[in-house]
Amino acid sequence: MARVISCDEIEQGMILAQPILNKFGQILLPANVELQKKHSQLLKTWGITSVTIKGEEGDDKEIEISEEMRLLIEENLKNKILWQPINAYEKEVYQLAFLSEAKKILHTSS
Repeated sequence: MARVISCDEIEQGMILAQPILNKFGQILLPANVELQKKHSQLLKTWGITSVTIKGEEGDDKEIEISEEMRLLIEENLKNKILWQPINAYEKEVYQLAFLSEAKKILHTSS
């Protein structure tokens, strides 16, 4: 599963899960690029504070979510996130928050 990290956390060999765009929508780095430590400073220069990287192999296990759990997760998020996603980027952020919340619930109920 992809995860968002701060540019300060970039380590040699991490793989970008999504392209990095500047404020004009131009691609600074495409998806699937292997990051180097030097990318951290370069991205900060462009005003980029975080990136989405691919997770470890085996991290991509699919989570099975019942309807009851889906409703519980959505209710939890509704109390934490005070907006509705309106574009693709916001929907992706919401989906990541949804999966994170699901993992927390599954982890605490195990």
